[in-house]
Amino acid sequence: MRPLLLAAAAVALVVPSALQGQWPGEVLGQVLDERTGIGIAGVRVTVAGSSLSVLSEGDGGFLLRPVDEGEALVRVQRYGYAPTEVSLEVRPGVTTQLTIRLRPAAVELDPVGVRAERTAVGATHLSRAEIAASGAGTLGELLDGVAGVSLVRRGVGGEETVTFRGAPASHTLVLVDGVPLNDPVTGVADLSTLSARVVSSVEVLPGARGARFGPGAMGGVILVGTRSDGPSVAGSVGGGSLGQLRASADGHSTLLDRWRVSAGARASTLEGTFGFDQDPRVGGGQGERVNADSEEFGARVGLGSRNDRPGEGWEVTLRGSRLERGVPGKSFAPSRQARQQLDQSAGRFRVERLLSTGEQPIELRVRAGLDRRRLHFRDPAPPLGPPFDDRSSALTLDLGAEIDGVSWVDGWLAAGAGFDARTLSLRSDALDPAFASVRRVDAGAFGHAETEGLPLPLAPVLHGALRIDRSPEGPVVSHEVSVRAAIPAGGHLHVAHRSAFSPPSLGDQFFREGVGVTPNPDLRAERVPGEFELAASLPFAAGSFTGRVSGLLFRGDIRDHIVWAPDFRFVWSPRNVDVRRRGWTLRSELRHPNGLAASGNVTRAEARYLHAGAEPSSQLAYRPRWTGGLSASWSHERWRLSTGTRYVGPRFPVPAPVNELPGFWSTDLGVSGRARVSGWELEPSVRVDRLFDERSPFIFSIPEPGRTFRFDLEIRRAP
Repeated sequence: MRPLLLAAAAVALVVPSALQGQWPGEVLGQVLDERTGIGIAGVRVTVAGSSLSVLSEGDGGFLLRPVDEGEALVRVQRYGYAPTEVSLEVRPGVTTQLTIRLRPAAVELDPVGVRAERTAVGATHLSRAEIAASGAGTLGELLDGVAGVSLVRRGVGGEETVTFRGAPASHTLVLVDGVPLNDPVTGVADLSTLSARVVSSVEVLPGARGARFGPGAMGGVILVGTRSDGPSVAGSVGGGSLGQLRASADGHSTLLDRWRVSAGARASTLEGTFGFDQDPRVGGGQGERVNADSEEFGARVGLGSRNDRPGEGWEVTLRGSRLERGVPGKSFAPSRQARQQLDQSAGRFRVERLLSTGEQPIELRVRAGLDRRRLHFRDPAPPLGPPFDDRSSALTLDLGAEIDGVSWVDGWLAAGAGFDARTLSLRSDALDPAFASVRRVDAGAFGHAETEGLPLPLAPVLHGALRIDRSPEGPVVSHEVSVRAAIPAGGHLHVAHRSAFSPPSLGDQFFREGVGVTPNPDLRAERVPGEFELAASLPFAAGSFTGRVSGLLFRGDIRDHIVWAPDFRFVWSPRNVDVRRRGWTLRSELRHPNGLAASGNVTRAEARYLHAGAEPSSQLAYRPRWTGGLSASWSHERWRLSTGTRYVGPRFPVPAPVNELPGFWSTDLGVSGRARVSGWELEPSVRVDRLFDERSPFIFSIPEPGRTFRFDLEIRRAP
């Protein structure tokens, strides 16, 4: 506890009470259709005179944070509605409630980038302000605790993956600026390779999303936007337990009064060594985790247009990073020499233009991306099996275009369409020599449409999407049909039916054969033929408190799910089996004007193997049926205090109901301050993970270090 006390003392020294900086206020609101009372998704909500801007979620809700003290002018804009401005008084450390009703009108507005997926009930949006306040170090840590998400971390500094609704990690598609983060060999996205400091926004979309995003989006989609702007000058330094050290710098400026340039760099290191108690099932006693160190650095530079109308412009971004870390292996057979090195370089280009057609504006978005990865795994003396030194090189070219806002039937129907194509060139020593060099092309076209409220009870809104993809098995069609309706007291009801598919990964089909393991080139594509979803949300008030409670039910069986299992010779290989998948999620939020906020969620996700002629078998390996969490925060004047506790239910480490791992809780605590000194903003923060020294692991016998802490100090030029 002594390092923690020293860090807390550092916070008190950095921000003395004599400083006049204050924790900013926030605006929590909802945008409703004036005629139907239904929440409107995709509304652009901005604060005049600032860069603060968000899009409303599926129920019309939005959160603006941080908002400076004083009078604020909130502007709202959306295709097909008259723009509205609301003036309100914002106080530091206080949540201001706001309800805005938009009047339908066929007028020309600035573009707002409406997208069909934003109507999704159960989606979660994280703004840059929320990301900064979380204190998360990686994208995986940022998503830990989000309703319906299970974070799987393979030890400190190790791989981080997420699963939705009992689906495997390979069914989660992670798009960073439109380009997949998923590994081209395994199909799994390692979220530990992306620093939360470079992330500007995150959209979490659970469920089958094949109709919009194509192959791989069977369990859910995570849309990640990276930072291309921010304070004119900003920097941060930090450190913590296990030898953590971090530093970053960012900035932007204008060039010839026509272009906007930005640049940033970051570096971090982790020693990662700690002692632990070994599981009795692997011999017990004391152990020491070694070879868990990591080093990472990255840089970016961007150039974009300036002084265009909101929603119009172009931007080019170049990024590069290197990650090197130890691969500890299994704790019952640890490796002291296994290493991983990942080099990534990427370029992104996007352009947005407004195409006016009569009174209704139409938005055109075009993007292109190039991503190169070099991955090196090596271990000269593994405890099991022969030495290995595998290298992979992957080059991905991504291209996409979408047109949105097309209006039919006097504005009653809004539609859009687009296409995307992705070419992968891969060379890998980990694959069978006959398939060591692979070239694959994925391409698809999609369309979507949404009505206004129908003249029926509850004024339902219909949404539909259809996509056709090229695949090795021939064309594949994915769909989405949903109905959203208003219910009394400002709530809403949502019903959806979706489908998705994913071809087998190259690793499962063509990995290099070894002792006791063999690939399966005859694997069939995995499919979710029909996922059903029913959701409802209802706001409430209790005295000075306001909140919202929501619930969601789903069923989405997986056909031909790929799992590893031994045959009669005890040779392991991947094979296709059917899986029954169903469950539910409950969420609640509560806020008070004095800056107090609390939330809670619980999810049950059943994912069981199905065998022909038999009842459902055991839960899939490492898929907890129960997950949940509670969080609370309080912001007042200069300070913000937050805490959260998360629950992971029992898991089976093998595809059978044996050797159950007990469920466990973990708790974190964070405190941060804010002050202004001579034109600069200082924001120190301390975060303690596993506050009560919890050491239960998610994966069998991969140890956790227990209580750890991090200290950060951010400095930026005040606006």
